[in-house]
Amino acid sequence: MMTPAVIFRLLLVSINFFSGWNLSKCENKSQINLTREIQSKSDNELDASFNSKGVVKFINNGKNEKASFEILNLDGSVFASVSLASSRINISGRSFKLSDYDQNKELIKDKFSFDPEVFSIESGNVIVFQYVRVNGPNVEIYINKDKKLIKTIKLNAKLFKIESWNNHMIGALIDFNIRKNSIFDNPNEKSRKIAIDNDEVTFVIDELKGDWVRIECLNFCDIQCPKNKTYSGWLRWRIGKRLIIRFVYSC
Repeated sequence: MMTPAVIFRLLLVSINFFSGWNLSKCENKSQINLTREIQSKSDNELDASFNSKGVVKFINNGKNEKASFEILNLDGSVFASVSLASSRINISGRSFKLSDYDQNKELIKDKFSFDPEVFSIESGNVIVFQYVRVNGPNVEIYINKDKKLIKTIKLNAKLFKIESWNNHMIGALIDFNIRKNSIFDNPNEKSRKIAIDNDEVTFVIDELKGDWVRIECLNFCDIQCPKNKTYSGWLRWRIGKRLIIRFVYSC
């Protein structure tokens, strides 16, 4: 059974999903307190698995629907600017309509190496970066993790929420190959396997325990959990440094 904290977070997700997954009122936190929270909740083991400290998520609410922000090079010069008001992203002097981003995604990736964790404007301004560290008033982010390409953004608590991997995983929606990865009754591969006869389902993480996560089926977008069946149990989410799961941020 899902914990009250996870149920509350999922209620917030359902309310704010199409407004960019705003899961908390972090705009009321000061930058100093936000930084302390990040540092106190850092989990070295999870950091090592993901090769980053956690994620930075854009807070899309009524106050931020026309917001703008810059992505800076490490020397402080502007690499890219994003304007929701004008619906444009400018990268190294080249301008693109945000509404055309998906069709230009590969071009932007190849030409500018811009390939963040999530940049989905059509799904409700869902913008997510993995972050490396907090550096004074800025946070260093991956804009292309495969190339280990790092830029910075200003640590503005009104625009961005920063989560450690532990906080990000609890309550997160995930996808994985059900045919290749079994769900067990307990966090042990010798325990009873949970029979899953439908691989078109989405799960939410309820608990984290080392290499294992407890998950439950969750109705999401047009994907429905089977009626009169309980799809829940423990999944091994990583094997060494190889990740089994994929986070789901939009339909």
